[in-house]
Amino acid sequence: MGVSFSRYLCLSVGMTYPAYASFKALERPESGHDKNYWLTYWIVYGALTSIETVMSPLTCIVPGYNISKTLFLFWMMLPQTKGATIVYDKLLCPYLKKKEPYVDRKLEGIQEAAESALSYFLRAWGQTIADQIVAIQKSNEFKQICMAIKAWASPSLPKKRKKRSSDYESQSKQSASEE
Repeated sequence: MGVSFSRYLCLSVGMTYPAYASFKALERPESGHDKNYWLTYWIVYGALTSIETVMSPLTCIVPGYNISKTLFLFWMMLPQTKGATIVYDKLLCPYLKKKEPYVDRKLEGIQEAAESALSYFLRAWGQTIADQIVAIQKSNEFKQICMAIKAWASPSLPKKRKKRSSDYESQSKQSASEE
C-alpha cells in the first residue's frame, strides 16, 4: 500500500505540475525563459525515466526510493533551486554532446529499419486491412454508431428519444381535454 501511494505521489509530482507549468509557458508569448526551463526539466525527466526503466529491478529493493525520487523531482522543478538546469548543465549536456554522433547514427539505423518494416507490413497486409476497414464502414452497426456519435456531439440538433407509455397517456389526455 505504501509503495503504491509513494509511486503515485512520485508520478503526480513529476508530471502533473510540470505539465501544467509547461502548458502555461507555451501559452504566454513573453515566457521564453519559462519555455527553456521546462524543456530542460523534461529532458532531464526523460533521461531519469530511461535510466530508471533499465534499473527498475534495483529500484524495487531500495527502501524509500519513491520518496527520495519525489524529493529529487521537487528539487528539479523548483525555481529557487533550478535543479533541472544544474543536472542538465553539469551532467546531461556534456555526456550527450560527447555521445551525439554515435546516438545520431544509431537513431538513423533504427529509423531506416522501422521504415523498412512498415513498408514490408503494408505490402503484406495493407490490402487485407483496407478490405476490413471497408467492410466495417459498410456494416449497419458502424453506421448506427456514427449516427449516435453525431447526434450526441451536435447540441443544436434536437435529441430523439424513445416515447414512453406515459408520454402516450399524457398525449391522449391532452387530446381529450382539447375536444
